[in-house]
Amino acid sequence: MKSLFRSWRRVRQLFRRDRLEREMMEELASHIDMQTEDNLRLGMDPDTARREARIKFGGIQAVEEAWRDRRGLGWAEGTARDFRVGLHALKRNPSFAAVTILTLGVTIGLNLAIYGVVESVLLQPLPFKEPDRLVTLYNSFPATGADRLANNVPDFFLRRERAKGLEEVALYLGSGENVGEGDRVQRVPGLRVTPSFFPTLGVEAALGRTFLEQEMDPGGVQPVILTDSYWRERFDASPDVLGRTLEIDGRTATIVGVLPASFRLPTQPEARLIRPLVFSPQQRSLEAWGSNNDFFMIGRLAPGTSREQLEAQLASLYRSVAYELRGMEYVRRLEQTGFRIVVVDAHEDLVRNVRLPLFFLWGAVSFVLLIGCVNVANLMLARSEARLPEMATRAALGASRLRLARQILCEAVLVGVLGGILGIGLASIVLPLLGVMELSPTTNTDGNTAGAMALDLLSFGGVENLGRGSEVRISAGVLAYSVALALGTSILFGVIPIVNLFRKDLNSAFALEGRGRTKGRRSVLLHSGLVSLQVAMAFLLLVGAGLMLRSFRHVVQVDPGFVPDRVFTGYTALTGVRYPTGEAQRGFYDRLLGAIRALPGVEAAGVTSLLPFGNEDRTMSITPVGYEPRPGESRIIPNWSVAGPGYFQALGIDVLEGRTFEELDGPEQQRVIVLDDWLAKYFWPDRSALGRQVRLPWG
Repeated sequence: MKSLFRSWRRVRQLFRRDRLEREMMEELASHIDMQTEDNLRLGMDPDTARREARIKFGGIQAVEEAWRDRRGLGWAEGTARDFRVGLHALKRNPSFAAVTILTLGVTIGLNLAIYGVVESVLLQPLPFKEPDRLVTLYNSFPATGADRLANNVPDFFLRRERAKGLEEVALYLGSGENVGEGDRVQRVPGLRVTPSFFPTLGVEAALGRTFLEQEMDPGGVQPVILTDSYWRERFDASPDVLGRTLEIDGRTATIVGVLPASFRLPTQPEARLIRPLVFSPQQRSLEAWGSNNDFFMIGRLAPGTSREQLEAQLASLYRSVAYELRGMEYVRRLEQTGFRIVVVDAHEDLVRNVRLPLFFLWGAVSFVLLIGCVNVANLMLARSEARLPEMATRAALGASRLRLARQILCEAVLVGVLGGILGIGLASIVLPLLGVMELSPTTNTDGNTAGAMALDLLSFGGVENLGRGSEVRISAGVLAYSVALALGTSILFGVIPIVNLFRKDLNSAFALEGRGRTKGRRSVLLHSGLVSLQVAMAFLLLVGAGLMLRSFRHVVQVDPGFVPDRVFTGYTALTGVRYPTGEAQRGFYDRLLGAIRALPGVEAAGVTSLLPFGNEDRTMSITPVGYEPRPGESRIIPNWSVAGPGYFQALGIDVLEGRTFEELDGPEQQRVIVLDDWLAKYFWPDRSALGRQVRLPWG
């Protein structure tokens, strides 16, 4: 109880500090005056009497510190006083303050910006219910070179109905929807999902409902669910939006729900409206397994089931289904391809392509911060050398070296905190710009020049699509990291002048001041060492940047197989109502290409379903007629796309043998394909591929 009372009394004394300080100074002055009077009575002159009194009394500063320590909480008052003194010292030397604070501010700001991305993208779990149970599933045929293939419709029904390790599973696919009618049609990014999609993620509608199972059947009503942002943009957040309709791709869709504002699918962050996937009985049949691998799949593990256990269940399930469906020979062919269903953590799968580049960028900016700290430490050391007489004077007045070291450390912390505040300000400007990373590479970034620059910069570093870029912001974790950086850097560059202080002979400072000071051998070596360290780290950083530029140059110089110069691309999507048949669609493209080719300066024009290096990955199995696989040979599953006449000419793609597509190549004529050189030589290594026939999955 007594100790508690003493602690409370010491805290109260903090609020009476001015009065207590004044009483202390008056008491010290009275003691010196009394000793001075005694000296005068001994016959000393006034100046000598006062000087002898002060000498006899001892170091006034040491006495003051001892008195404050006895009073309690003297360390807090001393530290606060040191911060005030340090602030005044920075004001007296603005050039030093500007250089150090700006150096730390820029380097800390860079670190905070990258850490903000790392925290939001890599460290934060997915914003769904029990995210540790969410998994991504895909098919893999490693022996054919198809390590990662999307899923098909029979995969969904088979796994949903017969895989006990899955509590729920869903398919989804990004889409583009034509919303509106007549001349007021808007292209809106969308999402097609199975009704199980929202239960899998644990997401409920903020208004209305999500999809029903029967809405996956063909021929029913066409429901649509809006995201919160699209609901606010198009319907001004009207609460009576349920039951209203939208014209989508020429058909009427009824709004049945609005999603919460927090919903955003990281793999399709630009989606504004969601529609159900509709499957015919033929698509659901096991006979269709292996074709149309177009869908992404996400699942929720059953409680107590691991990913490894689910993979083992699916391997056994697919082996038995393949045997029942097509016999033991088909099972052996699957085994030759190395077929397996891969189950990975959904969050790990999302960040698989950006984890290493982000950590690399984080390490690079941390290295820049370290260089900045060494630079500030060198400046602090030079400043401490210039203040050596001041430190020697304070030591002569009774200040201990620990007391002087605390003063230096407080100044370093002050510089670090001010630099941290500047860094937070810079990061708060940079981080919102990185929200553009939620956009896909095909999304228009007009009007956000700074965001596009941030996108290009991170793309150069190997980060092409963050997926969760919209979640990047100044969070509590980023602020905590900024505090840690500010204090850590303060200690890092503050400890060097402190070490130098303890190694100095302060008494020699007066003699050096009288005849002009020169740096000692240790100081010169320390300064030289810091400069050498700066140069070495800067050289390493420069070497790393040079290697990156060299790799980038090599990538740019790789021949992509086409000529991208003077090539312009556009995107069109035709509604099924206005262009219901393939003939109607071909007629539109014929008219479009005719108009484009008639424009001045146009040399060639064509259409394709997939541009080179596009984001989609379409594959199919292909077998030459009469081809006998070699022993142990796996099935080839190449990428494919649809193209029209003029496509190869527009991209400047050379044809090594034969011809490209012509206007006469239509649905009523013999179907033709163009193979790449590798595939042609694989099937026919010692003969020409011209005139050969291949069997496609659809006949």
